[in-house]
Amino acid sequence: MGINISAIKSTVKAIAKECKLTDSKQMVSLFDDTLTSVSKNRVKLTGENCNLIKEIIPVKINEFDAPRKLTKVISETRQIKDKSGKLIRTEYLTPSAVDGLHNWKAVYPDGTIKPLIEIKKGKNGILSINKEMDSLDGTITKSRYKKLSDGSWAMRVDITKDGKDLAQKRIKHRLITKNEAESVVNGEKFKILYSKDKIKVLNSKGEEDCIIDLKTLIDDNNSPENALKFKAMLKECSADELKIISQKLKKLTYTEHSLNGGANTFQGTIRSCDNVFIFRHELGHIDDFSNETGRSIYSAAENFKKIYTEELDTVTKELDIVQKEHINYFINNSEPVFTNMSMRETVAELFAANHSSNFAGDLAIRTEYLERYFPKTRSFLLNA
Repeated sequence: MGINISAIKSTVKAIAKECKLTDSKQMVSLFDDTLTSVSKNRVKLTGENCNLIKEIIPVKINEFDAPRKLTKVISETRQIKDKSGKLIRTEYLTPSAVDGLHNWKAVYPDGTIKPLIEIKKGKNGILSINKEMDSLDGTITKSRYKKLSDGSWAMRVDITKDGKDLAQKRIKHRLITKNEAESVVNGEKFKILYSKDKIKVLNSKGEEDCIIDLKTLIDDNNSPENALKFKAMLKECSADELKIISQKLKKLTYTEHSLNGGANTFQGTIRSCDNVFIFRHELGHIDDFSNETGRSIYSAAENFKKIYTEELDTVTKELDIVQKEHINYFINNSEPVFTNMSMRETVAELFAANHSSNFAGDLAIRTEYLERYFPKTRSFLLNA
């Protein structure tokens, strides 16, 4: 049995409300009488230049609350036209071999295909994610991410505008044994030693760079089972991340669902599941906070605000309401308090994106859109 049209429209209104869109009716009218049921839990919305398939997911975030109905984007097809209505290209965002992550490509009228995001997972367990995305002003973001089955990974990011380098980052993180890893961050080499109660990071001279006390950070705050999950997760963190953890993070506690996570920057605490991207997002909040001043570092910087606002203005003018829904978490500027929150969330998400793709299935598209349309903001953070 499919979902009737009335139920679908109610769902769309709920989606709009959930995403705090200022006018939920606008989203419904955009797809006026063109909503159809794909399956019991999937809805297809067809507009003038796009169609979108969303899946409705009942999620029980904690044992005390009733399940919430959340949605994730399954696919999106969009026609890009010039002012005269002539087709420039058609973009296809489709499911990949990794749950939640998308392949994204542009197809031009002459048949030329340009991959924007290309995801491959081999039989040997090696995951490759290649991205080459253009923003609305022509800034190009290229990134290459590879992850092995043992948790080793490598990532490189290059952002350019008109042939000029804006930012770049290179990280290689290789697990040598269960007790040792090597991190190379922008050419600087580190050795990482793991024991039951400590993580020790040594620089290229063999000198101690930092130490993480796992008993204080994890064991004292979690069940043995959840503590082991966190310790396994931290083995995926590169040396630059471990240094932030050692300096700023005082307590890490487990929660089952990603949406129940959070960071208390004043106390230096994180509540997270063991999804490494979700943890990195929360660590991005911690990194954005100065213990000395009690204020944000990056999201409060005037140059950051200037760059972010310029890209926000372009996104607000050029993207339609459905596209803006994907990244509403980062662009809500209806009131100053929401603008400040959006900037802080942008910093946290890009911190995570600078170390891996978003593996939290229902949230992946927001990162993909943010990476594409805020490259100069990302460049600021990479260069900070």
